[in-house]
Amino acid sequence: MDEKLTYEDLIKKKVITKLPEVEKEDYIKRHEIFWKEDLEVAEKLTEMSPRWSLVAGYYAMHDFAKLFLAKKFDIKISGAFVHIATVEALRKFVEEEIANKMYKAFEDVSVLPEFLEFARRERSKSQYYSKKFSEVDKVFVQNFIQEIVKPFIEKLRSML
Repeated sequence: MDEKLTYEDLIKKKVITKLPEVEKEDYIKRHEIFWKEDLEVAEKLTEMSPRWSLVAGYYAMHDFAKLFLAKKFDIKISGAFVHIATVEALRKFVEEEIANKMYKAFEDVSVLPEFLEFARRERSKSQYYSKKFSEVDKVFVQNFIQEIVKPFIEKLRSML
């Protein structure tokens, strides 16, 4: 697919849906567990497997973004295109948040979708496309976790 899927396209494809009330508690609980576990794994794997550390770091961001969208906007994201859908939903709601709250504290959140998109691309390169997958730089991964993953989670957490 050459065209970029929009938020509206992803709703039509039912990748982005309203989170059913009967599912909400379990969905939220599951993502609260997942992001913490992924972050812990990312930090532990930095030395042993930087490639998988990067992948786990991305999933910590991805799962926290899904948790944020569920808690704040009753949005569920699942199925095909789940990674792109999470970025697009976050982009839509962060932009709305900025528009609704035009004060300085929220100006810096505009980078959050880009953080997640960057992490998604790095995870894909590391997980699927890298010819030198065993040579992922440990320092890059440590910086990725400290400067991308953790700030992303902390900023979204502060917005809940």
